Amino acid sequence: MAYYINDIDLSTFGITVEKLTGFEVFPKRKGDSYYSFPDVNGVDPFILDGEIFFESRDIVLDIHFLASTVQIAQTNMISFFDLLKSAGQKDLKVTYLNRIFHTFFEAGAEAKRIGSVAGSVAYSMQLKLKEIDPTINTTIT
Repeated sequence: MAYYINDIDLSTFGITVEKLTGFEVFPKRKGDSYYSFPDVNGVDPFILDGEIFFESRDIVLDIHFLASTVQIAQTNMISFFDLLKSAGQKDLKVTYLNRIFHTFFEAGAEAKRIGSVAGSVAYSMQLKLKEIDPTINTTIT
């Protein structure tokens, strides 16, 4: 299972994703879902792609940074956050879902050292992204 932000594999930063949440909730519909004609007994439902709009969702990733030394882990974290805090939207590609989520960085909890794993240092944190104008069709092409 690979995860990418702006086509950069998160493993480049020594990141493994433990859990991804928020994507599984279908986004709430935003705005009207039909037009009611005042002079006619009936409604015209909005069903075309350009007529349907959804509210933003929070996409939350529980991630781990793994590195051979504390210094490498900290360097990777700084590089990763430089990417997240750079201007513009962040496209989160999740290959096992065959989906791309158009997001922006909202918040990141403080990284906590969780010990050593197989001779490597490990840090854990939660990352929160906000999806921008969700659509029905965001599959990877």
